[in-house]
Amino acid sequence: MKIEHLPLELLRTFLWVAERGGVSRTAEALGRTQPAISLQLKRLEGLAGGPLFRRQGRSWSMTERGELLAGYARQMLRLNDEALTTLTKPSVAGTVRIGIPNDFADTFLSRILAGFGEAHSAVSLEVTCDLSVNLLKLLDKGDLDLALALPDGARSPGPLASWTQRVVWVGAPGLRLAPEVPVPLVLYPEGCGYRRRLLAALEGEQRRWRVVYSSASLVGLQAALMAGLGVTALSELVVPAGLAVLGLDLGLPALPSLEVGLFARTARLAPAAQRLAEHIKATLAPAHATEAPWPRARPLPATQPPGAPAGTRAAT
Repeated sequence: MKIEHLPLELLRTFLWVAERGGVSRTAEALGRTQPAISLQLKRLEGLAGGPLFRRQGRSWSMTERGELLAGYARQMLRLNDEALTTLTKPSVAGTVRIGIPNDFADTFLSRILAGFGEAHSAVSLEVTCDLSVNLLKLLDKGDLDLALALPDGARSPGPLASWTQRVVWVGAPGLRLAPEVPVPLVLYPEGCGYRRRLLAALEGEQRRWRVVYSSASLVGLQAALMAGLGVTALSELVVPAGLAVLGLDLGLPALPSLEVGLFARTARLAPAAQRLAEHIKATLAPAHATEAPWPRARPLPATQPPGAPAGTRAAT
């Protein structure tokens, strides 16, 4: 009896296409030809029993069958990588000091720690959560071994790995913004990469704004946003449940994407730190990514204006 199976290399390609939004971007990222990627997808669709993507112009989105397969694919690839790590590499011990941005800590920290702790029980982790600018300062001082951060410009040495994240406007469901009044902003403190991009985009459109709430905690921002105090900018992957990705129909400018990098204190990492770096790269890479702890928020129609408390800063 012939036993069918889903080849892991096809599943990796499938998740790359889902993450990148099409074959051409995937081929460019992997350094392969588009026909080669398309052939792998066609073979996988044959094994899966139907189409995995639907195309609308240049836009690609997963079918219901594709969404179902994606969940299985992520689990299969994660288990494969964990098994290889556990079986082929010797055990290590020691302490690794790692810094993670506040919003990424709230979303990705459990994913990063879960598989690593099981495979490396003799390694202790000291985790610092802060703004990226502060984490990189600690890294430069030698107080951290690794930092997952949003760099402000080029750094030397460069990141061990990097990932591009789409930045979106976020607010309460049904939020409306009056075009004649300054945009109410809920922001991280000065030095935050999201804050710089958001303000630069508003200034570029000559749109007035005011900061109505500031907090270094994603939980604090979430409370203010849920109360309808204003809007903020976040990576699409860290939008908390209960909040909505706001459409540009509200008069808000498009936001540039950001690069998240994994940075090391030194090129010669200790074995435990090197092992954690490899684990993070495998966990956050598109072909290895697991589902976010909460669903991505969806754009919702605007129906109700937010409250309008006095702001702390204004620009014209």
